[in-house]
Amino acid sequence: MSMKDRPILVLKIGGNQVEDEAFLEGFVAAVRRLLADHALIVVHGGGREIAELHAQMQVPFETVEGLRVTSEASLRLVEMALNGTVNTRLVRWLVNGGVAAVGLSGVDLGLVRVAPLRVNGRDLGRVGAVQQVNGGALRGLLDLGLTPVISPVSLGEDGLAYNVNADHVAAGVARAVEASRLIFVSNVPGVQAAGRTLEALTVSQVEALIARGLVTGGMIPKVRAAAEAVASGVQQAAITDLAGLAEGGGTAVRKDEGGRRKDEGGRMKEAGMDAGEIMALEERYLARTYARAPFVLERGEGCWVYDTDGRAYLDCVAGIAVNALGHADPGLVAALTRQAGALWHVSNLYHTAPHARLAAALCESSFADRVFFCNSGTEAVEGAFKFARKWAAEHYGPDKHAIVAFSGAFHGRTFGALAATPREKYQAPFRPLLPGVRIAPFNDLDGTAAVMADDVCAVIVEPVQGEGGVHPAEPGFLAGLRALCDQHHALLITDEVQCGLGRTGTLWAHQACGVTPDMLTAAKPLAGGLPMGAVLMTEAVAEVLQPGDHGSTFAASPLVASVAEAVLARVSQPAFLADVAAKGAYLMERLAALGSPHIRQVRGRGLMIGADLDVPANDVVSAGYRHGLLLVNAGPDTLRLVPPLTITREEINLLLERLAEALAE
Repeated sequence: MSMKDRPILVLKIGGNQVEDEAFLEGFVAAVRRLLADHALIVVHGGGREIAELHAQMQVPFETVEGLRVTSEASLRLVEMALNGTVNTRLVRWLVNGGVAAVGLSGVDLGLVRVAPLRVNGRDLGRVGAVQQVNGGALRGLLDLGLTPVISPVSLGEDGLAYNVNADHVAAGVARAVEASRLIFVSNVPGVQAAGRTLEALTVSQVEALIARGLVTGGMIPKVRAAAEAVASGVQQAAITDLAGLAEGGGTAVRKDEGGRRKDEGGRMKEAGMDAGEIMALEERYLARTYARAPFVLERGEGCWVYDTDGRAYLDCVAGIAVNALGHADPGLVAALTRQAGALWHVSNLYHTAPHARLAAALCESSFADRVFFCNSGTEAVEGAFKFARKWAAEHYGPDKHAIVAFSGAFHGRTFGALAATPREKYQAPFRPLLPGVRIAPFNDLDGTAAVMADDVCAVIVEPVQGEGGVHPAEPGFLAGLRALCDQHHALLITDEVQCGLGRTGTLWAHQACGVTPDMLTAAKPLAGGLPMGAVLMTEAVAEVLQPGDHGSTFAASPLVASVAEAVLARVSQPAFLADVAAKGAYLMERLAALGSPHIRQVRGRGLMIGADLDVPANDVVSAGYRHGLLLVNAGPDTLRLVPPLTITREEINLLLERLAEALAE
């Protein structure tokens, strides 16, 4: 194979490695092997040598996102280190190893031309961004059988020398010579995330990992440069160590699959429709019952979601306290896919194993003897109201039908639940409401006693109010309600649609109060993001129900029930619940100590936390988007934090950091 026919391989190595003789021996041997089938270009850095020179000469410096801020004095030291010490040493080792290496800088032959670089508006001094690489000159050297070894000191538009990150020079060189591969030889075996080496990354995942804080420091320019290279035509890019260079290991950086394309800013988008087109379609055809965020979400992983432009957001909403195990949890995905290949839906006319097992598991993990399944929280509340009224009519006659709910409550938007949700903006357009509902003051036993009478069939209460501002029931309040219900022969219903299933650090929120209800409504996290609701009840309530009293076509389908089984098995583990309680306490303590003048009060239980603000909560929600956070309000002046229960302490710290920035706006 002639030199002109050989595929071109660009290798980038760090300056630290050039000081390591063992590395250089292995690198020279690898280069000799690769030259049998490739034409090679080597680009090097020189971080350690530059840092040591700065220390010797007492010239201060700082880095921003892995890039060294470079003053005039600093640049002279950079040139000494890169063009002199590092380049010369590397070329000498290669030549002594039988490689026809020639040392160059980006200034020589006008190889690399750059423009001044700014990062997030920050002037980095004599730091350049690659604009053009003289691929013809490099190909000419390759045609002569030479191996160019390039220092990243490059030529600015103003005729001055600039310090350029070697990773980006390597990417520019690879593009200019139409290299088949670009390999970054690092001191680690690849990109590390969550304690493991990633086998592969797509272009759109790179910025998401950086935003999540999983890729940091000097690895940032490497993954960005690799992504830039493959997005602009380089066939393959990889990040590896010396062993991976020899064996073909490391992290591969690939183009996005599925026909993705670039927008005007170079960001990757789904082919077919961009975010603006999707939002326009929604505006044209969807009923206007929601004010949605100004972006389109595309996928999720753990506590993170990503929009169609590849931006990452730390999710502190979890689908409004639904995604207890986060996004794309492997256990839930496995449960879903197993059942999807067997049986999806048959209705409740037939027996199926998943809903039977789920009912047993719910009863065994609670006070309940029986379960009624439905599809949402508001359906569960409606069912509980119907069951309470039938129970009362069977035992005490038709006049015992009143239901007591509380100020600040939210039980749903269907007619029965709406009557128990005392919000003028929700109720006013739909009056007349379902009669027979009385509203008592929350956390006020005397006020509740004043509306209780023997015609009350049930009292419904949220152990921790969610939409009402994240208000936990005060100590003794639920016990007092239990006593009032017993006194008036009424049922106690705990609405745990939002606060149940581990959200508050106990499996069921009422357990923290030492009270046993007669019924409990559950929904949001029950199936991890699939629609499911449930009414848990004692046998005393269930015994009055007969076939036909209530029903649901879709409730507890085999598909949804299989996922709910997996959710319940995870969140009911004592260690899992203890961790939720500990993380909630940590988040509340750190939030209270954040020092923002806009936070007036913090309250909550477990990972259901509210912060009262002196500014509109929606303003902070909007600012959160700009800082990579998904937030939600709980009333006009209360910020609600309900992240996935799997959030880590590192992610909590990042949440607090970004929230402080959003509040500062």
